[in-house]
Amino acid sequence: MGKKTRLCSLDAPISEVWQAFESLSKSETNTLRWLLDTYNNSEANRKNATSTQRQHEMYRNALTEAVGKKGTKFGDILLTDLSRITIRRYLDIAVYKVAANRHIQYLKAAWNWASQRYAQVPVENPCEKVTLNEEKPRDRYVEDWEYYLVQEIIYKTTKSHYIAIMMEFAYLCRLRNQEVRNLKHSDIKDGHIRITRTKGSLGELTKISHRLREAIIAAKCIYPNAPAPPDGAYILHDAKGLKVSKNRFDSAWQRIMEKAVSEGLKIDDHIVKLEKPFTFHDLKAKGMTDHTEHWGGHKSEKTRLVYIRKLRVIDATR
Repeated sequence: MGKKTRLCSLDAPISEVWQAFESLSKSETNTLRWLLDTYNNSEANRKNATSTQRQHEMYRNALTEAVGKKGTKFGDILLTDLSRITIRRYLDIAVYKVAANRHIQYLKAAWNWASQRYAQVPVENPCEKVTLNEEKPRDRYVEDWEYYLVQEIIYKTTKSHYIAIMMEFAYLCRLRNQEVRNLKHSDIKDGHIRITRTKGSLGELTKISHRLREAIIAAKCIYPNAPAPPDGAYILHDAKGLKVSKNRFDSAWQRIMEKAVSEGLKIDDHIVKLEKPFTFHDLKAKGMTDHTEHWGGHKSEKTRLVYIRKLRVIDATR
């Protein structure tokens, strides 16, 4: 709950209440909270994907509700009082170091946007030239036996068979969760499937291999009589023909991973389990690692290398 501010006396006329409220509102157009709220409500942010907007709202909440040494909320700090030292302190005291990096990257973008539009926003961005917390690149490679074990667990112990098919699309087409759920039958044409990637990555036409064709056929067998939405049928959908929701997927994936690690599956009189879980996003990395061209649509070579999870085999000099 935020700090209490007295507007006027209890018996004040309504006109005085509104005048006091408007005066208070005007005085708060120079805080971090105001800047982030203004950016999140802007046309620029509304052009982002829905998932990105949700992330920005979470980042906004984390930043504005963070409390400093003197008990002051970060969101109540005046923009003119924010400095590189303030940002550095936020990164240093954060419990979740990588998450704090994302918060500051978001703040940096919001500040750059606002400083070009509002005179009260200092031109100098306090996030500039601040070194982010160190991040260790993820190196989890999903082995083939782990991949197939999880699919077997899905088919034999759950009703969430669509997850196993989503795994195929993620691996074969090197896709993110959202990109798999966005696929439509209209994307399939002339022996290719049109891939539209998010986060600024390049799209492509992926040739339909035998295995990918099998995945498409399997997807058609799930809720085959579901109605198609006016804007086109999704390859993977629920009983109403709607796109599989992120919440539904996340809940199912978590249960599957917990089962794969704790219970496993009996194969040839032996219980086989995962030693450690993997994320659905790791399947994109596996797909890129196993792909002949290590292709995943990334414009940056640095980003592309993050997804390659196996060391290259190189000949000796002589």
